[in-house]
Amino acid sequence: VGVVAATDIDSGDILRASLEAMRQAVRALTPPPEILLVDAVAVPGVRIPQIPIVHGDALSASIAAASVVAKVHRDGLLDALARRYPAYGFEQHKGYGTPEHWEALRLCGPCAEHRLTYHGVVPEHLEPVVESLPTRRRG
Repeated sequence: VGVVAATDIDSGDILRASLEAMRQAVRALTPPPEILLVDAVAVPGVRIPQIPIVHGDALSASIAAASVVAKVHRDGLLDALARRYPAYGFEQHKGYGTPEHWEALRLCGPCAEHRLTYHGVVPEHLEPVVESLPTRRRG
């Protein structure tokens, strides 16, 4: 399993972050695999032969199993975040944009683990604060 921080996703994009998490996961495999089956896209920077399969999680039991392992790991991380940030209900919605999650964001604002570039996480009237300051007149 590979994990990429929300700040890393915010500084790039979700695909780049997903590919980095896949590289981390591949590097952690012991022994290294002879070939990789991957869902849809090849992973750059990995020297192991790869077979990208579009809709791989529906067509390959191995890819489907990897997807389940990733989701179980993610759920465990969100359960831990729920204990650290109880106001958000991470243990219930697992980070998805449910009405309860959006309401918690409205009431509490984002926590350190939220992706700040995800549309709606930071209300438009709060970004960017500097541009809303009055300008100084000269002279």
